[in-house]
Amino acid sequence: MILDFTDVGNASASFLRESILAFRDYARAYQPELFPVLANVTDDVREEFDTLLKARGEAMPGCRLDASGSPVEAEVLGELEPGLSQTLERIRQRGQVTLMDLRGTSAETKATTWSNRIASLIRQGFIVPSPEPNKRVYRFVLE
Repeated sequence: MILDFTDVGNASASFLRESILAFRDYARAYQPELFPVLANVTDDVREEFDTLLKARGEAMPGCRLDASGSPVEAEVLGELEPGLSQTLERIRQRGQVTLMDLRGTSAETKATTWSNRIASLIRQGFIVPSPEPNKRVYRFVLE
């Protein structure tokens, strides 16, 4: 779900927290097939969002929409911990991965670490799991 911020010049941290983040958290908890992504966020709103998300230790996917309404220029609003950022980059580079694919990229990283990173990236709305429970494949939300 793209939340388009075109023509939104300013938004307070309390508005963003009580509306956008509350909606994201609700969606992730009760509608697991729904992944909110922010689009066309102005510099002023981005600054407010970054400050809010960093204070909470969270991040959220963002992008710009091109003339046809397709997402381009994906970005991270807030800040991902380095391990999460590296995991997300690996998934984006490969297009889609399984947990076994990720385990094969780094011998020193334990399987539980990969699982925890995947769970965190799903919770924050960056990656989408396939519906097949027997062989989970993960992809970036905007792919």
